[in-house]
Amino acid sequence: AVVYDQEGREVLGAPLSWQVVDSRAGTITAGGVFRAGFTIGAFSNAIVVTADAPAGSKVGFVQAEASILVLEPRDRLVPDSIRALPDPVIVQPGESIQVIALVVDVNGALIGAVDLQWSMTQPQAGTISEEGNFTAANTRGIYPEAIRVRIAPEEGVETPAVHTSLDVRILDDVESMDQSTTMMLPQAISLQPGEEIQFNVVALDRRANPLVVSEPRWKVLDTAVGTISKTGRFTASESLGIYSKVVEVSFRVTTSGGEAIFSKTASIAIIEVPVFTTEPGVLSQAAIFPERVVLASGQSARISVVLLDDRGISPQDVSMRWSLKENVANTTQFGNVTAGDTPGTYPDVIQVEISQETEEGVITRKLTATLVIMGPLVRVDAIPGVAQLGPGGRVQFRAIGFDENGQPLPDVNFRWRVANKDAGSISHDGVFTASKSPGHYPGAVTVQAIQHMTK
Repeated sequence: AVVYDQEGREVLGAPLSWQVVDSRAGTITAGGVFRAGFTIGAFSNAIVVTADAPAGSKVGFVQAEASILVLEPRDRLVPDSIRALPDPVIVQPGESIQVIALVVDVNGALIGAVDLQWSMTQPQAGTISEEGNFTAANTRGIYPEAIRVRIAPEEGVETPAVHTSLDVRILDDVESMDQSTTMMLPQAISLQPGEEIQFNVVALDRRANPLVVSEPRWKVLDTAVGTISKTGRFTASESLGIYSKVVEVSFRVTTSGGEAIFSKTASIAIIEVPVFTTEPGVLSQAAIFPERVVLASGQSARISVVLLDDRGISPQDVSMRWSLKENVANTTQFGNVTAGDTPGTYPDVIQVEISQETEEGVITRKLTATLVIMGPLVRVDAIPGVAQLGPGGRVQFRAIGFDENGQPLPDVNFRWRVANKDAGSISHDGVFTASKSPGHYPGAVTVQAIQHMTK
């Protein structure tokens, strides 16, 4: 949650408390981590967050509400993310290396037989083939997010907008670097009672070549969760619940630097998924998330649309057409929006038209979202503006950078200093300690803001 004052400026340090007022929607932790329940449907204003005003404020507290949509479970083998290795890619000038990509679903389970598309966002770093074989250029340097891999688009099929990027470092002496990667997959998985899953150990050298894994020893740290075989095949028990870091494997890996012992863990959630016998019906509810999209020039975001019938089930045979009211960005047929170069706030500029053919005719809905394109840094505010302290007292200063439209900016670094050392001293993160000399010190604390523009 982000707290703002009456002038629209972010208030830092306000204590937050979270509460679920409709227990059918699910549960929420003190830190705001929500877990959905097992009742399908829409729960209006089910979550309430309360922000208590910081000390010294004249306002007591403010509240905000959020609604929850719990949808019917879908096929778990839907690509959710890509893990590319090695990460980062460290090579010598002109060296070739094979980069591999692992596609996983939302539960961390590996998905095979997925066509991938490789590309270079920084061609000066080198070239990459259709199979992911990277050849470095002869120019030494560090190239952030130079390699990009995504799920290859297929004509006539909605392709998930799943991709990842890798940094490339072209250095002189990399042979002396013993860089290896080890992982256990999946790292977290949701299972039904009695369901099985195969756990695997992956070990790779810096060129993404597989390393020999020996003596893997699998065990379940809580026998109530289930059992696991010597080969890593896990079978869930009938005990519903969430079990953190309950599956463990220890193994040996031989690298150029010698033999090393590793240990990895995975978490298990055992859930009972309700069975639905009714067919999806007619569209009755539609919502777009987020309703306000904040991007830097050239950045992209995926806009989501949630559709429900009157029973809270996602309807079928629904088409969506995305468009922009103004030419300030680009959008795809899947709701991916890429910001243009003109900073500003554009209300309802992102549009999606939804239609469903029914026996009674065509149902249409139109949803909109606001796009905010962040501009260059033009102003920085220090909070508090005036600090009253006793000798030796301490206060935490905060700073917020704004663009020309008053939009708070992320990715801004701040450098604090004291202009008048008689007033006191300040740490690199803005903690000011007053001196022992009482007095009024105008402009004693200064802050420099440095914006990192992403493109």
